[in-house]
Amino acid sequence: MIRITGGNFKGRTLKLPKGLKIRPTRSKVREAMFNILGSRVTGARVLDLFAGSGLLGLEALSRGAEQVFFVEQDKTSCRTLKNNVATLVRGPSHPILCNPAHRAIRQLSQSGIDFDIVLMDPPYAQDIQIILKALLRGRLVRPEGWIIVERSRHTTDLWPEELTEIKTRTYGYTRITILKPIQGQEKGERHP
Repeated sequence: MIRITGGNFKGRTLKLPKGLKIRPTRSKVREAMFNILGSRVTGARVLDLFAGSGLLGLEALSRGAEQVFFVEQDKTSCRTLKNNVATLVRGPSHPILCNPAHRAIRQLSQSGIDFDIVLMDPPYAQDIQIILKALLRGRLVRPEGWIIVERSRHTTDLWPEELTEIKTRTYGYTRITILKPIQGQEKGERHP
């Protein structure tokens, strides 16, 4: 069990999938992440990629997000995710896609949906550049939207040139990076 750290669901517990080696985002890291996001979460449409138990997306809902779409490919985790969402959330629908990230991105892109915030907590060893490029190609991130990526501080990532890094913070062994699409600039030109 793990607890929501802030907002309307603060203190409520979530179940974790049994028998899987998962790495839920630690409470200190979640608090820091949502402090950085601040009021940007209020009223936002959020995509929780690699959702696992749904912890990050449910934390966003607790803190005022209007709608969260959850994506998780592991069937056991997806069952736990559905149970956690049903236990905490009443009211509007928060879609759960039990598919690999690339397939879910394709589905969402075809439906014309876009997001203010994309939360990504992939396996640390996974190369995520393909996923980031698919998000951009599918126009799933609004022009002023943010992508928040949780990685090991030892993971080296190369971000697609269409993204600029806004902030990076390290908390113990975890590194949080906030990325934003580059708008109205030549490819390869970077913000200072």
